[in-house]
Amino acid sequence: MASRKAITRSQAVKYRDASKAGKAAILDLVCAVTGFNRDYARRALRQALVPRVV
Repeated sequence: MASRKAITRSQAVKYRDASKAGKAAILDLVCAVTGFNRDYARRALRQALVPRVV
């Protein structure tokens, strides 16, 4: 699970700045590597950039 989070975090900045076609490609990559479905991967990419209150 830690490797999935690391991959998601590394791709999140690219996902935020990408065009629509770029986002689709990044989403496909994250889905293929992590095994997440597209809805969960999209949500995880958005949440990876939100600072968490500790």
